[in-house]
Order: sequence, then structure tokens, then C-alpha cells
Amino acid sequence: KAIPLALLNMSATLYKVIGTDEYGNPSYGTAITLSNIYIEQTKAVTIGSIGETQDGTLTMFFDAENSLPAGQVFWNLDKVTFDSIDFLVRNAIPYRNPMSGNIHHWEITLYGNCNKV
Repeated sequence: KAIPLALLNMSATLYKVIGTDEYGNPSYGTAITLSNIYIEQTKAVTIGSIGETQDGTLTMFFDAENSLPAGQVFWNLDKVTFDSIDFLVRNAIPYRNPMSGNIHHWEITLYGNCNKV
């Protein structure tokens, strides 16, 4: 059963990573508009050598049936712009229907500055 359209009421822009330069910095292709998605904010607190820091992350849900463009695949270092803020894909997990083996939805962890979201 697909994620209901009533929940998939957001949109964002995806830039697929197409390569890296000699310093490992990614370069991106043309913009792809993602629609009928859902994004929720999470915050992680990390304690390190410089003290406590807050890392802003988002989880983006992309439904295989209702989200557009259909058949989208996500990779680490892809860039997603949401609410005028750039985030990097840090983890993209395709969840599959156990009966058919087809992808049901993607859960994508986006890492960046979430202070404005």
C-alpha cells in the first residue's frame, strides 16, 4: 500500500552527483524537481573534543508509487535543496515490499544546516 498523497505534500529540488574534482568535491547535474514527498526534521547532538554540537538532519520519504518523478534513485552526496537550504544525502535506503520485492519507498537522510527549517 502506497504512502497516502495527503501526507506527501512537500517538494524539493534534487541535484544528482555526476563526479568529483581532484580534491573530492562533488559536481552536480541539472535540477530535478521532487514532488509528492514528505520531509521531517530531526536533530542529533554530538559530543566531541570541541564540546557539544547540534547536527541538523532531515529524513525525506519518497514513495515509489505517488512521488515524482517515478523511478528516482538516490545516492550519497546527491544534493537536495529544501526551503532554500542545501542538504547532502548521507544515507538512502530503499524499503521493499516483502511480497513482490519491488521498492515501496525510500528513506533518505539529509545532512546540513536545519536551523531555518
